[in-house]
Amino acid sequence: MDGVLQQVSGFAIWGSFSATVVLGAFLLVQAVVDPARRWKFALFSAAMWFLASLDFLRSLNALSPAAYELLRIVWCGAYAGSVLLLFDYPGRGAAAAAVALPAFGFAVYFGIRPEMRTTPA
Repeated sequence: MDGVLQQVSGFAIWGSFSATVVLGAFLLVQAVVDPARRWKFALFSAAMWFLASLDFLRSLNALSPAAYELLRIVWCGAYAGSVLLLFDYPGRGAAAAAVALPAFGFAVYFGIRPEMRTTPA
């Protein structure tokens, strides 16, 4: 997998990273200016900043590929749960998605094929 990742240009990686940072910042501003949905935007913003932090730490080689992939599986759950809350789904449904997606991702990673990593989640 690392051989494939080496073919991805630095421009694409930093473009994706900067888009994540911009989205996280936009959602943080929305959390400030929209009092009715403040905590929902704040959770979504936190999920995006978590992803930006993971990508930045990985770019500095501060995270091993395995730790990065496992934390990306956790991020998938945080992202799904925060998006569902933002669209006014019940809290239990959002929490179920936030738990079920990482559980499925970990089951695939540890039990079936670690090469698939974040694909199922």
